Amino acid sequence: MFKKLLILILLGTFALNTSYSQNSVITNALNTGNIASISAYIDVHVSITILDNENTYTKQQAEMILKDFFTKHPSKSYATVHEGTSPEGSKFTVGNLVTATGNFRTFFLIKQKSSSFIIQEIRFEAQ
Repeated sequence: MFKKLLILILLGTFALNTSYSQNSVITNALNTGNIASISAYIDVHVSITILDNENTYTKQQAEMILKDFFTKHPSKSYATVHEGTSPEGSKFTVGNLVTATGNFRTFFLIKQKSSSFIIQEIRFEAQ
């Protein structure tokens, strides 16, 4: 009984640390506009909303969309405002992105798929 409980705690800690380390990678990438770091965690298909344009893209299309966004809006800084977990186990992060052209409220939805967490939704909304 004790061994099973210990294993569950360790697995839960590993999953939690994995999602938090991915959140910090995403946070650092948003600070610098580093699309390659974000792309490593994008799912095969991802929903992206930039201002009023919302669509679902393949991973390759999403990389181009995000690269275009950060070319037009170079990142100055990013700060996480709120993080949470849904009842289904999805993780979300809400933050403020300061760019050379204005400020954006961001939202990332991260779900567990197999043994890793992947981005399934990204939003950039004008503030």
